Amino acid sequence: FVPREWNELSLARKKYVYERLTYERLSRWDYDVLDLAVACGDVPLLFVGWAILGAPHAQNAMARSLGVGPDGELHDGRQHKLQHRQYLCDFITEFHIPLPTLCNFLRAIESDHLPANPYHNSTHAADALQTLFSLLCLGGSSYASSPLELFGILCAAVCHDMGHPGRNNSFQVRSKSDLAVIYNDVSVLENMHAARATRLLSLAGDEDDGGGNSAGSETGDLDILARMQPTQKDAFRSLFRRAILNTDMTLHFAQVAQMKARISSGIGRGSHPLDDDD
Repeated sequence: FVPREWNELSLARKKYVYERLTYERLSRWDYDVLDLAVACGDVPLLFVGWAILGAPHAQNAMARSLGVGPDGELHDGRQHKLQHRQYLCDFITEFHIPLPTLCNFLRAIESDHLPANPYHNSTHAADALQTLFSLLCLGGSSYASSPLELFGILCAAVCHDMGHPGRNNSFQVRSKSDLAVIYNDVSVLENMHAARATRLLSLAGDEDDGGGNSAGSETGDLDILARMQPTQKDAFRSLFRRAILNTDMTLHFAQVAQMKARISSGIGRGSHPLDDDD
């Protein structure tokens, strides 16, 4: 399976994008997400999310589309080094997620980022996802106790700024905005992002979105959790929400101090700071 946006690219762009969505390339700390955003037609979150959350199926599908053979040779005669490395996890197989559903979910998240927002847009979300993925590949994954934790925090990176209005928490509180009133001046935007994301996760293809529109009419099924066990869904949603809420920068230094204390005491591997109730 490849998303329709892949088929809309020219052959030259497909080759360029494919080379930037290999697992090895995505794991690099110096990844250029702005370059990818231009190359893929300004839907970077869809492509980066598909390549990371849908690996290795996404890479295999792109390779087949381009005629990459077992020897790594493209149909134009160029050599492309095929990857033979350990993946963090095959989330698609582990959680029985249909690839079209994953892409529908990523499209919905991308469309909920305001294009006019100069920073908190879908390119930023793609950058956050790739940066987290790079950190996990550099050794951070050893601090996760299960594939569900890896999947949960990667999905949180995808969704952590969806619907961002372009004004920070301080502005919301001082202006007494509707959001500040709804969330009692506490992590206003983070609560909003988490609420929007959690609600979207529950949308199925035939469910009304509350505004008179069927989620299936344009995007199809969005529920990437549909085939998880109930206990997995509960655990995912809990971690997912807490990960987004902890992106409130007023919590940053306390979180860093907590992680340093865990590392110095030898606590951490196989556990996660978000496991703490406080």
